[in-house]
Amino acid sequence: MLREGLDLPLQRRQSLVEVVGQGAKPGCSGPCAWLRWPGPALPGCQRILAPVRPTLKPAYPLTQIETFARWTRPDGAPLDPWLRTHWRLGGQIIATAPQSQTMTGTVQEWEAWTSMALPATGEYVIPGGLSTLHIDRDNDRGTYTEPSV
Repeated sequence: MLREGLDLPLQRRQSLVEVVGQGAKPGCSGPCAWLRWPGPALPGCQRILAPVRPTLKPAYPLTQIETFARWTRPDGAPLDPWLRTHWRLGGQIIATAPQSQTMTGTVQEWEAWTSMALPATGEYVIPGGLSTLHIDRDNDRGTYTEPSV
């Protein structure tokens, strides 16, 4: 949706976050200099707040997002590559959202979506999941709540 109203100078193999970072580098006329809006400039554009879905988190679905977000490499950079990309551009973690979005479906739907048998009520580690899927067989309901940073 944002792409429609913006003229973003995206280069091949360059992400939007990298373009934002370029706009915030010294020498630009302001933190939002990378945007060309079809109307008047955005007054007071000082910060960008963005929810981030850590790309390495699916390898640690049993670890709480608050803990995962604090993990660092020996050089002090965040362990997660996507969090690290934001960190290198000056981003800071201001909060985690343990319940960023919730998806529900029947047990049969979750079995189809995950290509897994879900034979009993309980918690399941699902492919690509940042957290576990809760299956309630008695109520024919699966609930997956995904965290973000």
